[in-house]
Amino acid sequence: MIGPNEQPGIARRHFLRDCGVGLGKIALGSLLVGARQQGALAANPFAPKRPHFTPKAKARDLFRRCLVRPPTADELKLVVGFYEAQRKRFADKAAELAELSAGSDVVQPLVERAAWTAAARAVLNLDEMVTKE
Repeated sequence: MIGPNEQPGIARRHFLRDCGVGLGKIALGSLLVGARQQGALAANPFAPKRPHFTPKAKARDLFRRCLVRPPTADELKLVVGFYEAQRKRFADKAAELAELSAGSDVVQPLVERAAWTAAARAVLNLDEMVTKE
């Protein structure tokens, strides 16, 4: 494969295959590094923080990015409700999340990420997203 500067390069799939690290491990590593950096800056990582955007705004953006349309009021209510339920579920398992994150003290951002990942997976698995009809 020829790279952008006319020099031989290596394809991403070959690099990932040959280096012995899967894409999942790379993604987990980047999440853990971000969590550690946030933990170093925060005095009390378990203190409630105000989110940058409301769950409704994030759900609207999720629909716009995935389905290229705004959600109906019912869809918005369902996605935000699902997010809240997942957030509560992951918050109840905070000890397991801390264990997964290699003993990091910052669990709250991981709870948020896990809940939004679950909500995004639900939207991505909608029939409208899968078939694009």
